Order: sequence, then C-alpha cells, then structure tokens
Amino acid sequence: MCSIGLIGFSQGFMLSLLFSMLSIFLLGVYLGKNAGSRPIVYGFIMVLAGSATAIIAYLLGAV
Repeated sequence: MCSIGLIGFSQGFMLSLLFSMLSIFLLGVYLGKNAGSRPIVYGFIMVLAGSATAIIAYLLGAV
C-alpha cells in the first residue's frame, strides 16, 4: 500500500508492527487455551518473546 501511495511509509510500518504483534498475541491465546493455562497471560508472554527475538535479530544485524 505504501508503494502505490495510499499510506505513508511510517503508517505502513506501524500497521505491519501492529498486525504482527496481534497475530503473535492471538497465537499465544490459542496455545494457552490448549494448554489449559491462562490464555491472556500466555498471549502477552508470546508478545514479549517475539519482541525480544526481533530486538536480538536487529542487534546481531540479521535485519
């Protein structure tokens, strides 16, 4: 959408980040329900793990 001018680069980046974190959170909720644990807490743990992984990959120069 950025390449055809519908939204700016920064808005596209923020939307991409939001959707990525939302899908990781929903995956955590799903896994928490299947494990019989607290789904919301499991979702937040997954978001923290995903954020830590992204930061480490950035610091190592993989991105």
